[in-house]
Amino acid sequence: VRARESVEASLQEARRAVSARAARMKSTSTTGSTEDSRRRQAEKQARLQQHQEPALAERQAPGAEPDVPDWKVRPYGSRLDTALADDLVYFLKQVQAYEKKAAAARADHQVLAERMEHERAPEPAAASSGRARPESSSTRLSRT
Repeated sequence: VRARESVEASLQEARRAVSARAARMKSTSTTGSTEDSRRRQAEKQARLQQHQEPALAERQAPGAEPDVPDWKVRPYGSRLDTALADDLVYFLKQVQAYEKKAAAARADHQVLAERMEHERAPEPAAASSGRARPESSSTRLSRT
């Protein structure tokens, strides 16, 4: 009899816990957060529809669809793949050559800039004696 009473007491305690849990699930705070999440979901859906409607209207508008070339049309005309590959190799070699020329031009520019800076610096001996330079800087620059 006592065992049966203890089992029934345990069972009643478990039922109370389950019913308390169910009551918490139905509480206004939980319902409010559920309603908030539903409201946020609806707002998000409405924003998505607002963004999608113009795009959908553009796609459905007659004549608004862009011309899509036939899949058989080659984007580079009737040129063969080997000719295109040869052009790529040629242009890559041209790029390398022009990069070398640009590097040489930068080096020449640096040398010229250093030389001009050196020429601009006042020479203590020439300034004190008042002698004129034999060549002007413009004639020096034109020789190079």
